Amino acid sequence: MDMADLEEFLTSGASVKEIASYLCREVDEVEAKIVSLHGTKVLRLRGERAMGAERIAQLRRELTQSERQIVEGVTNIAKQLKLIAEMERLGHDRAAAESLLALFEEIQRMHQQHRQAIIRELDELDPPLPPQRTGRASG
Repeated sequence: MDMADLEEFLTSGASVKEIASYLCREVDEVEAKIVSLHGTKVLRLRGERAMGAERIAQLRRELTQSERQIVEGVTNIAKQLKLIAEMERLGHDRAAAESLLALFEEIQRMHQQHRQAIIRELDELDPPLPPQRTGRASG
């Protein structure tokens, strides 16, 4: 009921009891609706926060695994480069070893891209805090 309807209702000659009854019903309905909407919104927000927290935890685990894979990739590439150098020194065919090195390097690029994607999603879900000011004047 908008203000014009309320004014008309109050001046319509309805008894005080009818007006009070109607207004109380309206208030009860409004309060019930507010509680209903607020409760739903709170539950939805709590659910979103919980889901967000779970996703952040999962992404942090994935980031740890991705960084481990990158370190292992660097190690594999270094070993393969050493093997190729040794094969060259001994005069052996290096074609297969170089193909494997190319594969290691491609996998390494994929691990690095995956790591960047994880970091981007983490930054969206859990943005870093802005630097805090010390309150001191510089200069």
